[in-house]
Formats: sequence, C-alpha cells, structure tokens
Amino acid sequence: MKETIAESPEPGRFEFQKWAVYENAQVFVVAAYKICGQLPRDSATGIRDQLRRASQSIPLNIAEGSARYTGRDKGNFFRIARGSVFECVAILDSVQRLGFLQKDLGDSFKLLETISRMLSGLIGYVEGEKYKQGNKSASPI
Repeated sequence: MKETIAESPEPGRFEFQKWAVYENAQVFVVAAYKICGQLPRDSATGIRDQLRRASQSIPLNIAEGSARYTGRDKGNFFRIARGSVFECVAILDSVQRLGFLQKDLGDSFKLLETISRMLSGLIGYVEGEKYKQGNKSASPI
C-alpha cells in the first residue's frame, strides 16, 4: 500500500515563513548587510561582523523557536531573537556615534522597534494561558 503525503496549502513553506515578524526580520537582515557594505573597510571590521551576526540571529531564533513544542521553549528562543534586536540597536548607535556612516538610520531603528514589539506579543502569546490550554490553532502573527 502506497502512503501519500498531505500537501500544505503553500507547498515548500514552513509556517514561520508566513509570519510578519519573520518577514520583517529578513527585511532587516538585508538592510543590515547594506549598512555593512557602506562602513569603512579599515576601521569598522568588528562592528560590521557583529551587525551581520546579530541581524541574522533574529530570524534564525524565530525559526528555531517555532519548531519547539512548549510555549516556554518557544518563548526562550523568541526572547533571544528580541535580545538580538536590542544588540542591533546598540551597534547602530555605535556606528552613528563613531561617525562611520552619515546615512540616516531612522528607518532601521523603526523596523527594529516593530520587530521588538511583535516579538514581545509573540512571547506573551506562546507563554499565555490560552496557548497552554491547547488553543494553538489561531496564530497571533
């Protein structure tokens, strides 16, 4: 007897890839890499590398957290992602204070603030009572 595989409404996409917070995190990764490309090559190597790592950490921890089974485990990864958001803010502050970039970073700060708020809501949702009681069908994102 041949087994069949149930098809997803959107084949080839994981659930977290549909989340607005994940999409915003990926948009920020692209912005961060563009910022890194504009930093001086000779004096900003450490900041450039750290911004790349911190920006990548946001969607990676969202993805990994989505795969966890308990609300507490999910929340831990989403908190790590939120910590990486704040790390990116601090790095961008340093970039500006050191005069490495004359570009206005307001849009990047706004995007990071949005991601942070979304992650806070997501943490509250997965660690909340409704989620724990088994009402996991309605995604907050």
